[in-house]
Amino acid sequence: MQRRNPVPCKEYNNYNLKKRNITIKPAFDSPAGKTLLFADGTIEEVDVVVWCLGYQDDTSWLKIPQCKNESGFVEEYGSTPCPGLFVLGRKWLSCRASELILGIEKDAMRICAKLEAHLSQVLT
Repeated sequence: MQRRNPVPCKEYNNYNLKKRNITIKPAFDSPAGKTLLFADGTIEEVDVVVWCLGYQDDTSWLKIPQCKNESGFVEEYGSTPCPGLFVLGRKWLSCRASELILGIEKDAMRICAKLEAHLSQVLT
């Protein structure tokens, strides 16, 4: 398998994600309803944020008090207390494989269903 595909999912890089109309943004500083102020000074109106945490679960920069505590993100199976803010990739989000790219599918499917339900409420 390694010879066929040594880097699983390598086609999901920033360049290819942007080609699929996915916007890559830096961390956001503060939410105000649907408006987000990002670390680079840009402002965007959004309906949903899916936060893919990556290698380390570091929330020291996060300025949304209701969404973090001493353990990191406050979430239940990827849903935070902030409507429309979801997280993926945390250790043990739902199972041991949650933090691994090859094990995230179950969590991603759950978040997609929650995201779809949230969008159906905010867009109607």
